[in-house]
Amino acid sequence: MANPGPWCPPIHHNPEGPLDFSRLSLPSPFVVVILGASKGIGAGCVRAFIKAGASVVVTTGRSIETLQTQKQELEKLNSKITILPIQCDVTKESNLIAVAKATRENFGRLDALIINAGVASKLVRQLDGLLDWPNNFIDADMPDYRALMELNTIAPWIACHHFLPLLEETKDGAQSIILISSAAAHYVNPKHMSAAYSVSKFAATRMVEHVHEAHHANGVCAFAIQPGGVKGGMDGAIPEGKGWEPLLIDSPELVGAFSVWLTSIKKPWLSGRYLDARWDTEELTRRKDEILEKDLLKFRLVM
Repeated sequence: MANPGPWCPPIHHNPEGPLDFSRLSLPSPFVVVILGASKGIGAGCVRAFIKAGASVVVTTGRSIETLQTQKQELEKLNSKITILPIQCDVTKESNLIAVAKATRENFGRLDALIINAGVASKLVRQLDGLLDWPNNFIDADMPDYRALMELNTIAPWIACHHFLPLLEETKDGAQSIILISSAAAHYVNPKHMSAAYSVSKFAATRMVEHVHEAHHANGVCAFAIQPGGVKGGMDGAIPEGKGWEPLLIDSPELVGAFSVWLTSIKKPWLSGRYLDARWDTEELTRRKDEILEKDLLKFRLVM
């Protein structure tokens, strides 16, 4: 069967066209919390929201020193924006509670929560001598699997639990949760993708659908976004011999710009859905009626 091509062409690899920052702006006030903000995709999201004019960007990461350095560099982009760095290990519920409390006490509102912190499976040396993920369940490392599920699946659930009250209260805001998902959620062949990583992202992406169903009546929007192929976008090395390197060509700011587009004007029609940051947003908008009529971009059992 012929390749049907991209779903919403043209495919973008950088903030360009409708996602060019000269065409993106956020309302004021606008407070965004970005979990896992110190590097890679998270840092790209921070830069995107700053360029788009967010009032407040709360950044979190495990190293407060890295976040402080990041703040000094980012303030050069826009000195009028408040950047609040908070040390946070998202696998510790007490840390997430502290970030939610600080956001409430300092700013009294929350427009968007970006859940970015994540990790890939550890690589192991295979019989062919190449580093790769374990490609069967016998060779899988159970401590690694538990740690991966803790960070990729359980931590986002806990984050939603503690930040949703403030999102629901911010009636005049975007009231949005954006989970950085992955195309891995759709992979089932462990020779192509780590089974543990795929399962963790599938579960987290399905959680987004649940958040929508449980909270959309109170104005909350929830989105799962595939960020594209971002080099250095996630902890964990790239497997050898699979041809991944030429595919990692997407800017870490692309998903940030896509997130700004999602939240600059509220888009409840896309809530609860899986989206790709590389899609053209004008084409995506053109397909709005089709998406709603067929209830597209969700996990399904086809029989």
